[in-house]
Amino acid sequence: MAISTGFGLGRQTSLPNITHSENRGSITINSHFPKGFGNSTSVHDGWKPQINTPEKHHQTCLPHLLRRLTYLNQRDPNATWGRQFLQLLSDALHLNKILNPSDVERMKIIIRFKNLLEQPPD
Repeated sequence: MAISTGFGLGRQTSLPNITHSENRGSITINSHFPKGFGNSTSVHDGWKPQINTPEKHHQTCLPHLLRRLTYLNQRDPNATWGRQFLQLLSDALHLNKILNPSDVERMKIIIRFKNLLEQPPD
């Protein structure tokens, strides 16, 4: 019989809090971090206890976002929005690897991002 255990990482002060428990459920999260994380942004995979934890912002982690976009693109190969967004993320990741990217290169990514947000997915 497998036992599900997990480590939780949170930050309520300038120092991180690391917690171990027998499960990763909301009861564990609420018992170790009863106030949530106030002014922080949580980056996670969208698991329900993570979504329900009080925080200022929630963000899907990049690998999960890429996986979902890939799935959508495979499901509807004729749709263009998902492919364009996936390419934008790929270009942004590539730009992130450049030691000193120019402001122009960054601005091109931002403009493409804003343009994609202004047009609904097909």
